[in-house]
Amino acid sequence: MTNKPKILIVDDESEWREELVALLSSADYDIEVAQSFESAREKLRSTRYAVIIVDLELEVDEGPRTFEGFGLLSGIQFLQSFPVGQGKAIVLSAYGTPELVKQAFKRGVYDFLFKQEIDRDELVRIVQEAVDLWVARPIETPERQLSPEEGNQFDRLVHQFVQAKGVQSPRDLTPKEQLEFLDLIRRFMRGEAITFDVPEGAINPWSRETSPGEQAN
Repeated sequence: MTNKPKILIVDDESEWREELVALLSSADYDIEVAQSFESAREKLRSTRYAVIIVDLELEVDEGPRTFEGFGLLSGIQFLQSFPVGQGKAIVLSAYGTPELVKQAFKRGVYDFLFKQEIDRDELVRIVQEAVDLWVARPIETPERQLSPEEGNQFDRLVHQFVQAKGVQSPRDLTPKEQLEFLDLIRRFMRGEAITFDVPEGAINPWSRETSPGEQAN
């Protein structure tokens, strides 16, 4: 029986499973893989993992590819509340929108990374951080719930980024700007303080908002 921290890689693309196994095999981890929602669910029901790396788009045993990864994230979050619960979930996805990133963090993920811009060294570092937390505090139930004020901050962040790029909506961003945008949302959902310059003259409709007892500038 091994005492190594266990890592579960959930991805229906064999190339990514093989790459992640190769990347993480040099560390002292016990690595397992699953290629579907059903197989991952069965493993999660019977085995404790320090880290679970989840792709959002997964094949089901019968049917097309869907965002079944969200079902796994919800299940992992539920299992984290038990004394013999699960460890940290890390999303590694080829697809994302601000709303998908937000929903993933609401389901307690430790981090959200994009396959298009993956930094292998950063991934190894993030996995090690998550493993260290698992070893130190195996029972933990993180959930990033936005307060009403944080929800307003999220909306302002989306608007200000779009304004800073000189476009009307996130749909108008270039592919590179979209990745930058999604990384910004990921950092916000992890609790980082986000600031950036908005060009002079950019209109921010939220600047006109008032709350009871306050006057607009």
